Amino acid sequence: MAEEKFAESLHLAQMGMFNLLENDVEQISQLATFAEGLLDYHSQCTDILKTLTETLFEKKDEAANRPKVEFVPKTLQDLNIEGVSADGMNVCLEIGDGSSQVSSPQHKPYHLELHPGQQSANEFVTATHSLFDILLLRLGFA
Repeated sequence: MAEEKFAESLHLAQMGMFNLLENDVEQISQLATFAEGLLDYHSQCTDILKTLTETLFEKKDEAANRPKVEFVPKTLQDLNIEGVSADGMNVCLEIGDGSSQVSSPQHKPYHLELHPGQQSANEFVTATHSLFDILLLRLGFA
């Protein structure tokens, strides 16, 4: 009984190996198709990367040739700041419309209060509004 099973297993293994070797054309054909697909994929990747590289170099050249804008910081008068004292102390600054100076818990975007012992108004106000305008202009939103 064991000898019959071994003989059957040997026969099946030999037939499987024969069929595998007889189908080498099919297997090689499938490998060739797979390799061709890989080549096509990587060729397309190369084309895309070449186009991207060219575009990036063009953008770099455009940025390098663009005239540089000279930054001129705005003064307090340019920002329409009201209530600046001569010594810059104990000041409640409002930028823009000069709306109410009453303190409230809600956020005031350009509200700044200075107290004794802090830096002067000219040093403390960093022209955030100006910088924001320049940033918007630079990004093309203004």
